[in-house]
Amino acid sequence: MKKRSVIRRMVTITGIIIAVLFVALIELSVKVVNDSSRKTADADMDALADSYSNYVESWLEENLNLLDFYTKADVVYNFGSYDEIGEWLATTPKRRSSEIDYVLFITAEGNTYYDSGKRGNNSDRAYYKAIMNGADYYITDPTVAKATGKVSTMLVRPAFDMSGRRVGMFVGVKTIDKIQQKINSFSLGEKGYAFVVSGDGTAMCHPDSSIQMQNFIKDSISGHEDMAEVANLMINGGASNAVINSFVVPGEKDCIFYHPIGKTNWSVAIALPLTQLDASANKIRNILIGSNILIAVIVLLVIIVFMIIMFRPLKVVVASIVGIASGNADLTKRIEVKVNDEIGSVGLGFNKFIQKLQEIIAEVKNSKTSLQDIDGSLQASISDTEGAIAEINENINSLKQILGEQTSSVDGTASAITQITSNIQSLEHMIHTQSSGVTQASAATEEMIGNISAINASIEKMAGEFAELQGKANLGASKQATVNDQIGEIENQSAMLQEANVAIASIASQTNLLAMNAAIEAAHAGDAGKGFAVVADEIRKLSETSSAQSKTIGDQLQKIRASIETVVSSSSESSAAFTAVSSSIRETDQLVRQIKAAMEEQSEGSKQVLDALHTMSDSTGNVRAAAEEMSSGSQQILQEVSRLKDASSNLNGSVGEINSSARKISETGNALTDISVEMNRSIQKIGEEIDQFKV
Repeated sequence: MKKRSVIRRMVTITGIIIAVLFVALIELSVKVVNDSSRKTADADMDALADSYSNYVESWLEENLNLLDFYTKADVVYNFGSYDEIGEWLATTPKRRSSEIDYVLFITAEGNTYYDSGKRGNNSDRAYYKAIMNGADYYITDPTVAKATGKVSTMLVRPAFDMSGRRVGMFVGVKTIDKIQQKINSFSLGEKGYAFVVSGDGTAMCHPDSSIQMQNFIKDSISGHEDMAEVANLMINGGASNAVINSFVVPGEKDCIFYHPIGKTNWSVAIALPLTQLDASANKIRNILIGSNILIAVIVLLVIIVFMIIMFRPLKVVVASIVGIASGNADLTKRIEVKVNDEIGSVGLGFNKFIQKLQEIIAEVKNSKTSLQDIDGSLQASISDTEGAIAEINENINSLKQILGEQTSSVDGTASAITQITSNIQSLEHMIHTQSSGVTQASAATEEMIGNISAINASIEKMAGEFAELQGKANLGASKQATVNDQIGEIENQSAMLQEANVAIASIASQTNLLAMNAAIEAAHAGDAGKGFAVVADEIRKLSETSSAQSKTIGDQLQKIRASIETVVSSSSESSAAFTAVSSSIRETDQLVRQIKAAMEEQSEGSKQVLDALHTMSDSTGNVRAAAEEMSSGSQQILQEVSRLKDASSNLNGSVGEINSSARKISETGNALTDISVEMNRSIQKIGEEIDQFKV
């Protein structure tokens, strides 16, 4: 086996312990420093965000104050007309502050005057309604200006005349790039940045131009879905911090601190990468790691030198022990102890151990002869025990043979009685089954008789229903015959109407001809016949109307006649159907009467079967009682035989146990013989080994 150095193991273990402790110390120190620096940074950044919020608020207030130039102008204070204010406003662009792109004046009615001279109407804007409802100022979220088409925000102040009447409002329009320039002027380190969120969640000022004017809440911005929740908190006036995906460095995280901006529903946020916030903690961590590694190396070197010096005397002890072990088991040798420390104590302890071992080996040598004498006596006793065990085994085998014959006889008797009992139980079971069958047959027969009675009642009711149905069918046939007669009369009357209509048409034709002749004669008569001509013309018109009506009546009579013919045909078919139904009812009534007679015969036969089943049930009960008595007797006999069989089995088992015990004794004797031989061999071997020691 390869020799292992104690010094190397102790140095390794000590190095591992020191490394673990130093790593724990580094992590704990870094955590404490990181927590402390993070708290300090959070407080500083929160204060910075608050100061930026106040700065933007002040800047916006300054911009609102720029409108005082317009709201306090004489033309407004000495209000005469809106046109005067509009004309004056057109003269002010050169005096307008560079912070404002253009100014407009909105009247109380919503009409608008631009300082460029244009006009319009802004009564639909929310800021117009807010100012007219009494607001002192209004700053809008970014929106597209009507005049320029650029994304701008409006700063609005009301205008009052000398009487304090609100005559309108002035609106200063700022494009969003001016606000963006102001936000970008904030200094936040190499990778820090700031942005502003409007009241509806829109990024109105953002360093990433692709994010500008996108809505964090409504728009799905790839990679920045986590801003939706933060934007909701910002527009609700919250002031806190959150960790989001970085807008500047892909794949990293930024910590943002946000505060609401006064006078608006906006919120300003400043963001710093987490790596920048943790930079000081990481620097301290690197310093701690380097210094602790240097300390660990120095400590390990000191431990190695110290152990080499401390373990040098132990080498002397090891050499002495090897000298004793490599000789001829000489227990008279001792270690020479030269140092008075823990290693010297080890040498003294080893010398005491060798002294004790020398005394023990001497005693063992003296006991070896006694063990050999005892082994001879043990061999003789084992031989006598083996003879006695052999005689016991022969007697047990004879007894076992006799018990085996007795057990076979008892088993045969028990099998025969068991078979008899089984046959009796089978007979009892069959009788029980027969009795149950007879009982079930009786119940089924009684139920069948009841069903037959119910069927007879239903058949009688059915016969009565069929008789009533036969009467109704006859009545229906009689009514159908009456209907047929009436339809015939209607058909005859229709034919008479047709003839009358033909006569009317003939009269109308003749009347028309007569009217024409009268008109001709009136024309011949000249002025004297004009009155008669009018009468002739009216008669002709009446004739034409009568002819047209006659034709219409004729067409209707033709249709009526066709319908009557259809009704006659259907009535004939209905009469035939009534006749067929009546015939079927008579046939069905005859079948029902036949079924009724058959049910009465079936009921009488079922009663006779029920009487026979009752007689059979009484006989089966007597047989069943006798079979139960026989089964009870056979069970008692079987129990007695079973007890005898159990006793025989117990006796046989006891003999088996005795035989098994005798075998175990025999086996034990054999084992003792083997043990004695092995013991003798071991004593001799121990003696040879002990003789090697020099005491």
